Amino acid sequence: MFVQVHRRVVAHQRKKSDVAIQKLREDAEVLGIGPVPGRLRVALRERYHTAPLFFAAMVPFALVIFWYIASLVNHAAAAMYPDYARRRQAGSPTSSWGWADAIGVVAPLLVVVLAFLCVRRAAAVLGAVFDWKTGTFLRLAVWAELIHQCADIVRAPRIRDQHYGPSVRIAVARVYGARAMRGTVGSTSWRRRKAMRQHAFHVADALRAAEAKLDVQPKEGAREIARLTMKISSRYAEGRVGALLDEGDLAAVAVTGRRFEAAQLAVAVVGATGVALAAPALGLPVQVTVAASVLVVAAVYRNAVFTGLGVLAFLYPLLSPGK
Repeated sequence: MFVQVHRRVVAHQRKKSDVAIQKLREDAEVLGIGPVPGRLRVALRERYHTAPLFFAAMVPFALVIFWYIASLVNHAAAAMYPDYARRRQAGSPTSSWGWADAIGVVAPLLVVVLAFLCVRRAAAVLGAVFDWKTGTFLRLAVWAELIHQCADIVRAPRIRDQHYGPSVRIAVARVYGARAMRGTVGSTSWRRRKAMRQHAFHVADALRAAEAKLDVQPKEGAREIARLTMKISSRYAEGRVGALLDEGDLAAVAVTGRRFEAAQLAVAVVGATGVALAAPALGLPVQVTVAASVLVVAAVYRNAVFTGLGVLAFLYPLLSPGK
């Protein structure tokens, strides 16, 4: 019985991989960017063939990670601030801002961020230890779908409104996480990871520049997006996360400064809140608390430190009422 089920699952996954590869081949032919590299085809097969085992292991593992981190965060917050535990059990709203309210805002965000990082690392470990490459090569499916959307634009006899829909936003997000998920660089190789992070920023700029062409020359813009995406997919499948695109593909792109205002604001809020929460527990005076908050904001905003100080000036009365 088990053998028959296993054979059917394997046959089903093989069929899905064949369909995905054939679809990518047809799209590449239409776009004029073929043939599909052999290593990319192998990676797509590995993505589908190990999917049942990977998800069977990752779903319960992710739930356990989330539950464990949530328990740790809640227990730590309750130990440091008993009022947080009482408020959490009562579930009653408060009329004034206090430490319990600040923890109630920060704790869920901290749980989600830590759980996501741990689950992503666990997926990379499973791929390296058990050779379950589904998690490693999941982003190939995202890039293949972007190539398919570009092929639809080129196939269409007339450009319609829906053909302006393809967005590189999700593909760019997968580029940012490529170095962490591919498993070819150790977590302690800081210099290599920094260089690859900068390369990922440049690759993202190249994709965005190609996307801008959709508004001027839709078919040419679609071909350029697909060409870049095909090269990124192939390099990622080969493990070359530090060379997802050639220098020639990046030379024509004017690389602008990173625009992470939302992320900077979120990190600044979490950092300033953490300092405000830790100060009473450590018995720190107000002057030290303010200085630590300024250092956190300065580390986050760097050259835009005055913008960060404006954020701190707005947050501090809320985090430290009466001071």
